[in-house]
Amino acid sequence: MRIAIPLMMAVLLGTSAAARAAEMPQVPMPEPRPTAAEAPVAAPVQNSQGEKTPESVAKPQVIACDIVGAFFSKAEQPQAKAPDGSDSACVIDNPVTLDAILALDGARRISITGTPLLSCAYVGELTAFLRTIADPMAEGTFGAAIREVRTGPGFQCRYRNRASSGKVSAHGKGIALDIAGFELTDGRFVAVGSGPAEDRTFIDAIRKASCGHFTTVLGPGSDSAHETHVHLDTERHGRSDAYRICQ
Repeated sequence: MRIAIPLMMAVLLGTSAAARAAEMPQVPMPEPRPTAAEAPVAAPVQNSQGEKTPESVAKPQVIACDIVGAFFSKAEQPQAKAPDGSDSACVIDNPVTLDAILALDGARRISITGTPLLSCAYVGELTAFLRTIADPMAEGTFGAAIREVRTGPGFQCRYRNRASSGKVSAHGKGIALDIAGFELTDGRFVAVGSGPAEDRTFIDAIRKASCGHFTTVLGPGSDSAHETHVHLDTERHGRSDAYRICQ
């Protein structure tokens, strides 16, 4: 009897605990995370030939270029011959195509009409210049901001100043851009090399201010090749990286 009573008490206590547990509300537990083998397969998409390809393969390449305020896309390395017929003179470091720039107010896009092919590092300098200097200067001068920047294509595999010989232009490395003018938010177009005195004064101020961001700045008055546009590049000159050409 001394042995049986403890056993009976244990059974009764266990039964009572089980009953109380059954009466308690059951908290739903989260479903287990799928393993790599159980993960859902991406839905197939069709390529240009009508063949089905996994979505992960169809996604564009990740752009290894982080520029605040720039809208651009990854570009292929241009397959261009140098002016002398060689293959290696014109190469862009991390090429991208620039579409637009976000104004400092964060609510307005500044279009880049030429969608130029440029190096990622150059896009960083150009974006900073247009956002922090050129756009505020236009608003301060004309009471209207920049809506559009008229540019050339950026990359061009050629000699400097389109000469028949000499050194390959900075355009051949994607580190140069030519600006022909600015369209403002009030519809006015400020062209390089023409227009009223106010426009010419503005372009001259833009050219001088750009010397803080670029190593070569050429425009009207520097030579005959730059009478209708401002050339901006980041090519290094001489023995020191601090040397600048600003004309």
